[in-house]
Amino acid sequence: MANRSPETTVKAFLAAAKDTNLTLMANYWGGSSGPAATSKQPPDYEKRIRIMQKYLTNDSAKVASLGTVDGHPDQVMVTMRIFVGKCQNSVPFIVGKWKDQYLVQNVDVTAAASPGRPCDDQGNPM
Repeated sequence: MANRSPETTVKAFLAAAKDTNLTLMANYWGGSSGPAATSKQPPDYEKRIRIMQKYLTNDSAKVASLGTVDGHPDQVMVTMRIFVGKCQNSVPFIVGKWKDQYLVQNVDVTAAASPGRPCDDQGNPM
């Protein structure tokens, strides 16, 4: 896991979500105390991982853009284009450096498709 780029960290996190591998997701998600899988932080991390997995399950995903996070030079904004059935959503992830690796620190699941909610032919939620 060490020495991943921000983009490959998010791709691995999404692959784990697609595979319903909550343990692996917890290895790629965390904060200043490290991956949630080892730090057990925040105390409700398992619940948060389960919720993220439901929203981020995907058919495929690709990097849409990379950007900076205002006031946080140690973080990178990785916006992913996530495809689920006809749905296409741009989902921003904030990725930060921890030791010699990157961790997903925040993801706006509200930008992802709602689980079980279909989309029209243009990829917009109905």
